[in-house]
Amino acid sequence: MGRSVFIITLLFTCFVSLAQDPVRYLQIADSIYYSNPDSSFNLSTKAEKMLTDSSDALLRAKAKVFKGRYLLLKSMLEEAEMEFNGAYNIYKDQKDTAGIAYVLKLKSILQERLGNDAESFFLLEESIALSKKTKDYKKAVGGLLNLMRKYTDNGEYYKSEVIVKEIESLQEHLSTSNTYFFNQNKGVLSMGKKKYDEAYAYFISARKIAHENTMIDSEATILMLMAKANRLRGRQAEAISFLKESEKICTDNNLEHEMLDNYTEYVTAYELMGNYKEAFRYQKLKEELSQKILGLEEVNRVAALEKKLAVTEKQKEIDIEKINTQDEKVRSQRLIWFLAFVGLLSVLLVFLFARARKLKNKIQEKNHIVEEKQREILDSIQYAKRIQSALLTSDAYIKKYLDDFFILYKPKDIVSGDFYWAIQHEGNFYMAVADCTGHGVPGAFMSMIGINLLSQIIVERKCTNPALILDILREEIIRNLNGEHTEEESRDGIDMVILKLNRESKQLDFAGANNSVYVLDSISNELNEYKGDKMPVGKHTDHTDAFTKHTLQLKAGDLVYAFTDGFPDQFGGPKGKKFKYKQLEELLRTNASLATADQRTVLDRTFENWKGNLEQVDDVCIIGIRI
Repeated sequence: MGRSVFIITLLFTCFVSLAQDPVRYLQIADSIYYSNPDSSFNLSTKAEKMLTDSSDALLRAKAKVFKGRYLLLKSMLEEAEMEFNGAYNIYKDQKDTAGIAYVLKLKSILQERLGNDAESFFLLEESIALSKKTKDYKKAVGGLLNLMRKYTDNGEYYKSEVIVKEIESLQEHLSTSNTYFFNQNKGVLSMGKKKYDEAYAYFISARKIAHENTMIDSEATILMLMAKANRLRGRQAEAISFLKESEKICTDNNLEHEMLDNYTEYVTAYELMGNYKEAFRYQKLKEELSQKILGLEEVNRVAALEKKLAVTEKQKEIDIEKINTQDEKVRSQRLIWFLAFVGLLSVLLVFLFARARKLKNKIQEKNHIVEEKQREILDSIQYAKRIQSALLTSDAYIKKYLDDFFILYKPKDIVSGDFYWAIQHEGNFYMAVADCTGHGVPGAFMSMIGINLLSQIIVERKCTNPALILDILREEIIRNLNGEHTEEESRDGIDMVILKLNRESKQLDFAGANNSVYVLDSISNELNEYKGDKMPVGKHTDHTDAFTKHTLQLKAGDLVYAFTDGFPDQFGGPKGKKFKYKQLEELLRTNASLATADQRTVLDRTFENWKGNLEQVDDVCIIGIRI
């Protein structure tokens, strides 16, 4: 077993150290662009540096494209245009039509941001034509989606509907991200035609795709559109709630264009609610951000410098005229003194400038080292997240065996100490909900160990008793983590429940370690708690008792819940206190009649509203299963 733990650790190390070549860097940069654009940009920059002396021009062009789209996202339009032009020239020299088409599509978006609509339309139509010519229908669909959006924005709905039919004929070429944009665009089109309920339904579908695929900026946009649809449906409170969700994503990820759209919608919503104080506040924020995005502050700064320069030059001319009218001797003496003063001042300024420059270079060098280390650490943790995400059981797998369920999973950090895991084995469905010691990277390591051991105990050792599963898991964790009994024995362990559900007989067996299972009776609507044993899966005391197996006979419609302590322990609310278990139990009971997907939404929104601006204190994991 110790060897298995070693292999997991080795795999993690290898995964982190992978991608030491530009091709791999660019592959990863592309795959994480929607979920982590900052890291995507850093990887693209590294790849471009590696390719400085490379003969592979197309790879250099790809790096420039990836950098450019990030700069476009961050409203750094001049820098984005430089990258796009560099990539375009390479693709043109290499006669790469597909590359040219992609750059033209991005340049079309850039020209739209600059207000050059005619140029934007021209570039986009040329991009679509080139993509169709090379039969690159996936990129053609991307261009058509942009064209559809532009026609809708211009109120040319009949043209948008023609494009909808064309995209539907190319349905097989829709990527996940394009499926998101198709739903978003259809929602905006429906909203323009005043079909607000239809628009909201499209937005819900788009939000699901964005959330499941960690499309950060897209989720911020779709939440704003959901708010707008609700405002138009007369549901102002819901609109504000969605705007707050979107605003948080924008703030956390520095999404300025999306934030500007949010502020615009806030102003309209609060005006309709009669809350003019908030409407005015967001109008001010909107104006400030708009000036920043348009670069007006930079323009004003340049204008001020030009004005100062003009004044200085004018003053020089006046001084020269005065000198010319004075006696030659006096003029010469003053000139000598002036030149001497200027000379001394110049020497002093050069000396001070040299020292300042030297100090600045040292500071920049140290800052660069720190930033580089931070980026390396962040990239490593991002790789760890990919490993952990791969180990968590997918929704698609669970849907094969459970008809109605939800999972709310909210890590405190990039990686999590909470995990959920499930497997169908020999006619029974097993599911674990667990909270490992700590959170972040230490907790994530424990979670990977726990998942690996659970799979071995149930599948390889064929252990089917939930209590015995926890007993064996505890032995293996103690043996692997505390094999050398020192005075500083670790208290590493896991609080968890393990469920065993027979879907035919509706019998539920479970065992718990410091965690309970909750069952809501479908007839009485009572929520009953079934407590696990008060000990962790890990080192507890010198004497360890066996875990207890509990058996419950369920019926159709009953709801089973299991969760870690992250939700009830969250500080927030008007007095900054913990949410607590009683309030969570009441929240589950009062919303049990909702569909499980809606229950998840209610829980997520309640958690975020309660937390407010406070920091999330722990990982959160809640599952709900309707029998």
